[in-house]
Amino acid sequence: MNYTKLIAGISCFLTLLQLQTVFAQEEQEEQEEQEEQEEQEVQEEPPRIAYNAGTYWTSKYITEGRDNLGSGGMFIADGTIDFYGFTAGAWYGLADTISYDELKMSLEYGFEWGPMELSAGYTRLEFFKDDTADNELMVGAELNCIPGVVPGIEYVYSTEADGSFVELSLGVPIKCSKCGLVLIPYILEGFDFGFASPDYNGFNNFQVGVVADYELTEHLCLVGSVNHSWANQDVRKDGGGDESWLSVGLMATF
Repeated sequence: MNYTKLIAGISCFLTLLQLQTVFAQEEQEEQEEQEEQEEQEVQEEPPRIAYNAGTYWTSKYITEGRDNLGSGGMFIADGTIDFYGFTAGAWYGLADTISYDELKMSLEYGFEWGPMELSAGYTRLEFFKDDTADNELMVGAELNCIPGVVPGIEYVYSTEADGSFVELSLGVPIKCSKCGLVLIPYILEGFDFGFASPDYNGFNNFQVGVVADYELTEHLCLVGSVNHSWANQDVRKDGGGDESWLSVGLMATF
């Protein structure tokens, strides 16, 4: 691992961590006003179905710190339906340089338990080029009681690989309500246990990045991210290395 780049990445993350205090007071005041308005509502609104649809482009298709295409990026279209804590989704990716496409269909359930948000889900993956498929089971948790930061953990098991992958993450939501911008700097460490590689178990990759969401209208957002992954032993034993990539797209909510 290039420790100079690693230290620079961590320093950048810590700088962004300090920025979230700029908007903290404003966000707290708005939250208090919103809670007062909700308490004043006499009639409770019935639960509604939320629809989300998006289209994106990513410069590389990176998962588990690995470039899945080897060349070029990918166009992505996805959509979800949310109701009573359940989220049903479909995701389709088409490579922009090589012949490759992939489909994911998922069902997830999430709920709050004390200061935590817990989730569990199932994803079916179809790889059309190789005419193969996989099934993934996921459980995750986020802790929301620490001001300014959101630590999380996610565990995924693959039936095809008969292995698992674990990610420990830390996000720092920074929201500017007046300008409609949300930034989420993050860091994460991935651990591979026969999921991405059968030859090595342990440290996989260390990743940093910033996810951005800019509200164009009430129902339309411009989204994007900038990311960098440093390869740990698992990725390097597979012949991989450090990776940098970005993504941009539009997301609609109804």
